[in-house]
Amino acid sequence: MKHFSYVRILSRGPQGFGHFGTPIFRVMPARLLLLGLLLQTLPFYGQSYLRVTCDSTCLPAIDSIPEDVVVDCLTPFPDFDLGAASACAEAPIENMPSLSLDATSLTRYDVETALGDGPDWALWLGGFEAMGHGASDYFLPTADGITFEQYANGTARFSGEMVNDSDPGQRFELEIFLQYGQDYNSWTAQGRLPKDDLGLEAYEDWTFYEMVDTLSRLVGRGDFEGDMLYLDHMPVTRLFGYQVGDLGANNRNVNYGVSGWFWYRGIIGGTDVTGTGDVNADLTNGVTDGPECPVVEEERRIAMAWSACGHHVYEQTLERLDEEAPEFIFVPALVSESCLTLPDTADISAFEVYDSCDNDLTLTNEDVIVGEPCDRMVYRTWTLTDACGNFSTYLDSVELIDNTGPTFDLEDVTLSCDLWPEYTPFVPTFEDDCSPADSVTWSFEDEVISGVFPTDFVLVRTYTAIDLCDNPTVQSMTITVIDTVPLP
Repeated sequence: MKHFSYVRILSRGPQGFGHFGTPIFRVMPARLLLLGLLLQTLPFYGQSYLRVTCDSTCLPAIDSIPEDVVVDCLTPFPDFDLGAASACAEAPIENMPSLSLDATSLTRYDVETALGDGPDWALWLGGFEAMGHGASDYFLPTADGITFEQYANGTARFSGEMVNDSDPGQRFELEIFLQYGQDYNSWTAQGRLPKDDLGLEAYEDWTFYEMVDTLSRLVGRGDFEGDMLYLDHMPVTRLFGYQVGDLGANNRNVNYGVSGWFWYRGIIGGTDVTGTGDVNADLTNGVTDGPECPVVEEERRIAMAWSACGHHVYEQTLERLDEEAPEFIFVPALVSESCLTLPDTADISAFEVYDSCDNDLTLTNEDVIVGEPCDRMVYRTWTLTDACGNFSTYLDSVELIDNTGPTFDLEDVTLSCDLWPEYTPFVPTFEDDCSPADSVTWSFEDEVISGVFPTDFVLVRTYTAIDLCDNPTVQSMTITVIDTVPLP
């Protein structure tokens, strides 16, 4: 939270539009000095801006300045309550403008002078030079630059410092606030228009805003230190707005940019001034970002109490922090169909999970297998992580079951009876998913199914192989013995 107070101190003499302040030669060009001296000696009451003499005892004050707020994801931000403000009876509070900026997502641009036909400027104060208050009417961004930020809730803000193009000592700190951002269709549905000076008719892609009156201001710096100009939207009817886009939105060139019109009123060198001005600028180097974790939502609130004697303004920051881990509510059971196949990795949609900030969640898993064959377990650690890196884990397990016997191949054999006595039983080559091959035990049994043993017969030899988990596999082969000895 930060706040700032400003009190208007006027010079002596008639206070009217056109009065040049003291000393007049501070900003008066030589060619207008004589005219300015004549005006200074005469009361000028056209569009007068008369008021009481102000001092610090008449300074507006907001009665209660709220502290910055930090909440968790389950706690709502407090309401934006402006509260009350006090001032002296001679200059009561006349206006309390405010604005809320949703900085959860914002796009930030550098503001540069929009180059076009005629003089180049980013900020123009009409009549400023003629009234004797500036070396010229034109102001440009300083080396430190101006930024323009567009916020998620249709608000925007200019901030930074401007310098007169003819006198580097004449500077203003720029604070312009915009609201009610909307597209072309919404804008024109209210009977409003785009301002298309270049006639390129690209306005259907522009964004339109309204200025926040009085809260927008130019704060004097350098030679203008202590001066203040308050800005209001022009025209008053809001027929035109602050327009952002490319191909002519800045009314100077085809670059992506911004333009808008305002009325200024305030005090320069102890003298009341009023006039109209505008902003015409290019917007470059756009970057979209937002707060960094653990901040997941940020709101900036600005409020002002204004009277004829000055203002009191504060800016409050509200942040929502995500520092809590997401939770598993339901985890699907692990299922394993064999010792060789690990459980399927389920998608997060199969889980029931909860996160207080409703962040994007990611689900990962890591498996550890322990134990010997026939007694093997998988321990799976599920990890649920939110966008800020907060995470929780869930440990699950399942037995890797071996319910499949060994595999082996057999081939039928035919031989003559004279070879049968020397025939060596076939030794299969065994494979098993879970048990080592050399751990498989096996045996066979023979059954003569036809003929006369041992000279001319058919024998079925049945092998039985058993792995370490007692899973058997039974296969058979046929041995045919032929009597090849001729009869005597």
